[in-house]
Amino acid sequence: MAKRPAIPKTIEMEVLTASRRRCCLCFHLERRDAVRRGQIAHLDGKRSNNKLDNLAWLCLRHHDSYDTRPSQSKGFTLKEVKNYRNDLYKHLMSDRPKIRAQSKPARAIRPGRVNPPVILPGTYSTYRQMLHDPAIELGRACLVEAIARCRWRVAYSETITSVARMLMDHNLQHLMPGFLRDSMSALDFGWCGFERIWEIREGHGYIQRLKWLEPEITAILLDAHGNFCGLRQDNVDLPAANSMCVTVRDARTSPAHFHGSSRLERVRERWCKMGRSMGFRQRIYDAYVGNVHSPHWFALAIQPVLHGLESSLNDLLARLIAFNLGDSPHKWARISFERETDDRATSNHPSK
Repeated sequence: MAKRPAIPKTIEMEVLTASRRRCCLCFHLERRDAVRRGQIAHLDGKRSNNKLDNLAWLCLRHHDSYDTRPSQSKGFTLKEVKNYRNDLYKHLMSDRPKIRAQSKPARAIRPGRVNPPVILPGTYSTYRQMLHDPAIELGRACLVEAIARCRWRVAYSETITSVARMLMDHNLQHLMPGFLRDSMSALDFGWCGFERIWEIREGHGYIQRLKWLEPEITAILLDAHGNFCGLRQDNVDLPAANSMCVTVRDARTSPAHFHGSSRLERVRERWCKMGRSMGFRQRIYDAYVGNVHSPHWFALAIQPVLHGLESSLNDLLARLIAFNLGDSPHKWARISFERETDDRATSNHPSK
């Protein structure tokens, strides 16, 4: 058997340097941008094709799943993985620190004197760095758990038939787990965007999937009156019927501001200024989560997120009704989230 040609060292170094040993599938599917143990994969399956465009760094788990062709489920496609890889490269390039040449040697610091802290700007890159802090990670988990314990319920107008209610309830039950998981990124960035993937089933419009969109490369489109009219990603415009936006607004955020307010912005400057001691982490956690013992904590910390979820899901229901039943002011559906209490069951009820 002929020995397959090895990847040239120069090409191998380009792949390792561009990816920084980050798996593009971990980055896009699991929001993980840490260094991963893996291998350089030949995307077209031809081990002799060592062109740079045909290579990508994949972790061991995703390399195995990419090379395996399942008989039932849809596997990863070549173009899909290439898009993930190129987006990862763009993200890493934008996150790379810029080094400026110094015209003079740096002055020595006097004993007992320290440099002032660098206040990082409120950008997506800064927020991603903050998410790796254990105190913020724990505080975020506390908020996500409180949101996950809330019940959601849909109320329909009397003009909606029982069959239409059953179809929309089934569609919501299918979408909710993934949507609630991915929409928690609105806590971190103030907003998040989704693409609605439609399909027709037995003559009825059905939303098959809500695809989470990377905020760094996604823009919100507004009409002349400042109303939401879609999203743009990689020069591709998604109309409002095929997109949705979850916005988290606090008391200081204008209703017309669709980028919302990041929860991390509450602690950004303090996070940049303070050290990494246990006392620091406790103060960061308290500032991020808020006073959970206050009777107003749920209204201040959790309710803005629930309002953003309700607004986007109500628009989704309106689109389903208009597509399947026609646009009419007498046909409507409203979803609402309720705070879970100890004496009530934890299961969600789709409709009433």
